[in-house]
Amino acid sequence: FNKGEKKNADELAQQYAALCDVFVMDAFGTAHRAEGSTHGVAKFAKVAAAGPLLAAELDALGKALGAPAQPMAAIVAGSKVSTKL
Repeated sequence: FNKGEKKNADELAQQYAALCDVFVMDAFGTAHRAEGSTHGVAKFAKVAAAGPLLAAELDALGKALGAPAQPMAAIVAGSKVSTKL
């Protein structure tokens, strides 16, 4: 990794942002991480947007949490399940 990636260093994020005209975040699984290549570059990019996969995940979550059909079942998975309940 580049130095500063995990610390979300502004200097590194600005370097990443300078490489693109448009930054598209499409990785739902890493979107929550405040790192240089996720949060940081979006902060400094000329244009930043959610990609179609990320938008679809957010739309599905909104529907599930906003007006869930009854009865409802939830499958919670991942490496840190204890933090999700």
